[in-house]
Amino acid sequence: MSIETEIPASKSHLKQPQRRFPPQLTAWLVLILAFGLFCLLTWLIASALIDYFSSSIKLQQASVTALSDSEVSVLHAGQERFLLVSQNQSESVSQGDLVRTAQSSKARLLFFDGTSLELSSNSEVQLNEYQVRITNFVQKEKRIFFEVIKGVVNIKVEPLDLDEYSKGTIKATTSEGTEIFFNDQLKGNYPSGSYTIDVEGNLANRVTWVTSLTANRSPIDVRAAGQTRLLAPDQRFKIVQGQPPELPLDRELVSNGAFIDGFDYWKEQHDQGGDGGKIQGRALPDSEMVDDGTITRAHILRYESQGNFEETSLRQDLNTDVREYTSLIFKLKGRLRLQSLPGGGVVGNEYPLFIKINYVDRDGQTRDLFRGFYFKAADANTRTYDRVGSQLLGSLQWKENKWEQFELDLTNQLLLKPAYLNYIVVGSAGHDFESYFTEVSLIAKLRNS
Repeated sequence: MSIETEIPASKSHLKQPQRRFPPQLTAWLVLILAFGLFCLLTWLIASALIDYFSSSIKLQQASVTALSDSEVSVLHAGQERFLLVSQNQSESVSQGDLVRTAQSSKARLLFFDGTSLELSSNSEVQLNEYQVRITNFVQKEKRIFFEVIKGVVNIKVEPLDLDEYSKGTIKATTSEGTEIFFNDQLKGNYPSGSYTIDVEGNLANRVTWVTSLTANRSPIDVRAAGQTRLLAPDQRFKIVQGQPPELPLDRELVSNGAFIDGFDYWKEQHDQGGDGGKIQGRALPDSEMVDDGTITRAHILRYESQGNFEETSLRQDLNTDVREYTSLIFKLKGRLRLQSLPGGGVVGNEYPLFIKINYVDRDGQTRDLFRGFYFKAADANTRTYDRVGSQLLGSLQWKENKWEQFELDLTNQLLLKPAYLNYIVVGSAGHDFESYFTEVSLIAKLRNS
């Protein structure tokens, strides 16, 4: 008899079959992953290209041209020394460049769209941005941003070319925080026209004047001290540092015309003529007691001339564009004490007191407006121009040693009205002379004043 015992076999001794992916499945997985990576890279590249071409920035060109005998300075971004641009020469400028004019020099900045800036003497402009921004492939916005650091800048904004651009943004700023926008915020457009920005004074006491010429059709936005106001055509804003824009009644173009600060802003000059004389006149700041107090004045005198000609005068540079003004009123108060030559001398330009205003008319011609004052009537050998004078040349007889007041509106007197005032001269000419003058004034007014 036999006994059979069943002993379960240990599982550890059983050989398990190996699981293997089919080669076809592995190949498909590799292909799918590669295709997915390819699609991802294609999408990223396409998105980058679309973003680049649909929202790109294209830098544009600009150039500066020197318009006068003096040189114009350009400081290119990243450079340490200014580059000098000679008369009628041009220089390409880029974003970040600085353009500066010196005494008696002028410059014109021309941007890619035809918009231009004309810098008067002693002016400075920083070019911040001029480019075209493209969005959604076809939307083009031209942008021109610049800062007027000092001086007088005349701005001519060209009409928007709707075939080329869908929007235009032109903005000017000043160092004290004034912003001038030459665009209509509601329409996304900007008006064309001519404007003037005049920044005067030092950093601690700066005043900005913004003027819109009469021929302009649309207002522009001027922002200062957190307030934005519309500047209409034929208006001018005055912006004192830290204050909002305001409309002043008038603008005085002559500084220190009452000589309270001596001869500050004035330059003394002498001309001996061609007769070989050597006796020079004198110009002194002094004061005089009058019934209602004390007045400060300029005192010009010359004695012992020995019959030789000499001119002693004071000159003040104005360098002001006056095309936007409808009235230019010159005033002066004077007193004639000594006059050796009768009338205005032999040729009619030797007076104990005279004024000369040098300006450029609307046709671009430089001219002098001259007025002479005398108390001793002309004789057979001398002449005056009281009645036979022209618009530019004239004279007026005053009483001897009496304070007289003179006033002249240049815009009414001259057929070809001034476009730019260069300088003013007040002085004496002849042989022996002595005179006093004060309250020299040249007030510019707009129609709204």
